[in-house]
Amino acid sequence: MDYNQIFSWLSKIILSVNVIVYSKGLSSFYSRKTFRIFFFYIGYIFLFQIVLFLFWLFKINNIFLSHFYFIIQFVLLSFFYRELFKGKNQKRVINAVMITIISIIIIQYIFTPGLFNKFNLSEIVLTSVPLIMYSIIHFYNILGKKKEYVYINSGVLLYLSGSTLLFVAGNYIVASDSILNKSIWIINSILFVVYQILIFVEWRKSFYKKKIQ
Repeated sequence: MDYNQIFSWLSKIILSVNVIVYSKGLSSFYSRKTFRIFFFYIGYIFLFQIVLFLFWLFKINNIFLSHFYFIIQFVLLSFFYRELFKGKNQKRVINAVMITIISIIIIQYIFTPGLFNKFNLSEIVLTSVPLIMYSIIHFYNILGKKKEYVYINSGVLLYLSGSTLLFVAGNYIVASDSILNKSIWIINSILFVVYQILIFVEWRKSFYKKKIQ
């Protein structure tokens, strides 16, 4: 039994449900910019999964697509947290980090174009670590205040922390161990399933009740 495929398809099903339920809130009274940005983010992931499936179906090498996934995820979630953060200094930090990280990645590909056709570990770390830090900052910001997007934020922290560690570990210890390599991908798929479940729970707890009311 291929557990990686099972969890992969399960995550796709839950992601599809999330896109549907969140799309219903775009015209509602609670559809603030923060909500719309996050909807665009999960919509992007949904479309990306379709593209990945088509590449797999036609047996086309899709490794280069990973660069678009990590970079666009970084940009969209950075915009999401910039809207969540209330302090001007925190917003400025996000702007500065975005410009810096994107510039570093562009320079990296200009001087090392061969990386575009490989799995770029430094790109994963550069685009994931700032988002992990933003999620921690958001938890600090909402201490004793209204708990906005707490489930989504928990999902971001859990999924990105776990997947980044898995990618880093996998790059160094499983190059010649196919069993361990497969286990890492299964764990990553499980983390993504949990992430999508938390996104759905956010809808149920924070937005569905408002719609009923």
